[in-house]
Amino acid sequence: EDGRMPEGLDRLREIFDRAVTCTEGERSRLIRDGCGGDLELEAQVWRLLREHDAAQDSLVERMGLLAGSDLPLAIPGFNVLRELGRGSMGVVHEAEQDWPRRRVAIKILSLSVFGREGLKRFSLEAEALARLEHEGIARIYEARARVSREDPRPFLVMELVDGAPITTYASAHSLSIRQRLTLLRALCDAVQHAHSQGVIHRDLKPSNILVTERGQSKI
Repeated sequence: EDGRMPEGLDRLREIFDRAVTCTEGERSRLIRDGCGGDLELEAQVWRLLREHDAAQDSLVERMGLLAGSDLPLAIPGFNVLRELGRGSMGVVHEAEQDWPRRRVAIKILSLSVFGREGLKRFSLEAEALARLEHEGIARIYEARARVSREDPRPFLVMELVDGAPITTYASAHSLSIRQRLTLLRALCDAVQHAHSQGVIHRDLKPSNILVTERGQSKI
């Protein structure tokens, strides 16, 4: 009557949600420990995981067919302007959002990593970024499940940071040692905020740390 799920279903969903983002090697232990010897519950979790994995495999197969074609990049609600960069997980574009009207950065999952593990990592990244609220960290506006009906890659809509890599900025503005340390202290404060939310940036480097003309560093 209060809208809550029955205790058994709630427990099933909790274990499934944790297991679906685990590696294959971690699943068995997590499910065994989470179910606490309840064999029926274990069977239900494994059944849900098989159904989920089968659906993902179908999506991966479809993406394999798409990988051989040159899909035009058209995202409903956005006018894609140019490519900003590529990384191990995806490609980032600058775009103009229709509403609210603003310039944004759109990160799209790369075809080269599209698969169950790639989707898991991308999903975890979106959830991690959503927890971070700090002026030194680029904000995430939204996460979408697919680019379009024809292109089922997920993507993130993020704050567009108009700036230069931190080393380039320091050299271009001839920063003193004190000014460089002030910039570094602000960066460390942003990193500490991420750590306090359980998020570790595993690829901190100058190209991933931009500084605006106002002197604000952004990870």
